[in-house]
Amino acid sequence: MKKTAGLHRTTALLLTIILAVPAWTVSSSTPQLPNPGSVGMSREDQGKLGLQAMTEVYKQMPVLPDSSPITQYVQQLGKRLEKQIPPETSWPYEFHVAQQKEINAFALPGGPIFINVGTINAAANEAQLAGVMSHEMSHVYMQHSAKQDTSPKRTIAEVLGALGGALGGSTLGDLARAGIQFGPAQCC
Repeated sequence: MKKTAGLHRTTALLLTIILAVPAWTVSSSTPQLPNPGSVGMSREDQGKLGLQAMTEVYKQMPVLPDSSPITQYVQQLGKRLEKQIPPETSWPYEFHVAQQKEINAFALPGGPIFINVGTINAAANEAQLAGVMSHEMSHVYMQHSAKQDTSPKRTIAEVLGALGGALGGSTLGDLARAGIQFGPAQCC
C-alpha cells in the first residue's frame, strides 16, 4: 500500500511539473516553415530579376538612403526577423523604405523588400510592422513571383507590372495598368 501511495505521489508530482513547464521551453527554437515547392526559375535567376527590378524601383520612387534612421531601424528589425529562418532555406533579404505616405509594402523576387513610410507610421507598435515585413518575407520565401510563370526569360516589365499601385503615375505604373501582371509583388 505504501509503495502504491508513493508511486501516486511521485506520478502526481511529475505531472504537475510537466504541466507547469511552459510549452515554449520544450519546443524547438526553429520554426517549422512550409515547403515552398518547386519553381521553374532558379534562385540565381530570381535574385538577378529582383536586383533589376530594385534598380527600376529606385529610379521611379523616392527611397530613403540606408543612412536614414528609419531605414536603419527597418533593416535591424528585418535582420532580427531573418534570424528566425533556417539559413539553408533563407534568402538574401534587403530592406528598403520608400518615402511614400500610402500604406503599402512589396517584395521582389530574390529578396528585396520595400516598406512605405506610411506603413511604418500606421503601425501601432513594432509587432505590427514586423507582421507586415514577415508577410513580405513570406512572398520571397515561398517564391510566389517565380511560381506565376516558369519562364526563366521573364522581362523586368512583367516583374514590375504588379507594382502599378505602388508606383502611381510613373511609367512602371502605366505598364501595370496596361495589363502586365506578375504575381503578388504588391501587397494588401
